[in-house]
Amino acid sequence: MNSIPRTTDIANSSAGQADSATGRKERLLTPETIAAVDQWLDEADVFAKGYWQYVDGKLTTVGLRIGQDWDRVVAFFGDTVVRHEDGSHSVLSAKDAAELVRLRAEAQQLQNDITGACLARYEEERENARLRLAWKSARERAQAYGEGILRHVEERDSYAKWLEQEQGVTLQLRAQVAELEGERHSTNEALSDAAETIRAQRDRIAELEATAAQVARFCAARAEYVDNINNCSPSNDRDYWRWNGHAEARRQLSQLLGLPVGWPAEGGAR
Repeated sequence: MNSIPRTTDIANSSAGQADSATGRKERLLTPETIAAVDQWLDEADVFAKGYWQYVDGKLTTVGLRIGQDWDRVVAFFGDTVVRHEDGSHSVLSAKDAAELVRLRAEAQQLQNDITGACLARYEEERENARLRLAWKSARERAQAYGEGILRHVEERDSYAKWLEQEQGVTLQLRAQVAELEGERHSTNEALSDAAETIRAQRDRIAELEATAAQVARFCAARAEYVDNINNCSPSNDRDYWRWNGHAEARRQLSQLLGLPVGWPAEGGAR
């Protein structure tokens, strides 16, 4: 049973408003939404028709064939049809879509963590300012009290005791300020680590998407070699076996990666 690739892009003009800030539009293909997805593609002037396979011995609609010629793709039920900003279309399998959603959610959670850390840092800085103001006020108060004591208290022992107490309070406030400044440095380090993690995950997502598109294009070329085999002259053994090798390599790679084997169906075997 032969299929066609599901991740090859199809160039075409897009229609309607973007579904997200990235400009991409996505439609989940199910037996209930196939008619709506078909109409959505027709409105963008993209050819589409039902795709059938034998299921339990019965020819059954299992998805939607999108596009024409060698670069057409098949979206099976459960897959997501994606329209990009440039008007091209691709198919994202249910497994890949779930992984992409998970990575986006993880990236969003990290972004939320960074926002929370920034708010915490802001509150800490406000508390530091309050403590500095309190320490400054205590110092000014101590100075005023000292001047009053020098004028009105003759007992030096009483003054010395009061001064010792005020100095203890000042030392405590200084220690609290130093502790808060240390916590601020720790928060800065945590924010830097979280930002680096987000950048690494974004790079990984881009790498996976680029690799998937490259592999799909390679496998999709099988259709061209199968056409060449079918149209090959019986006396042209050299090209026949060379094209046969290219087509077989792409078939084996598609099966190894769990991708559909390229369209159209094989035929014309010698």
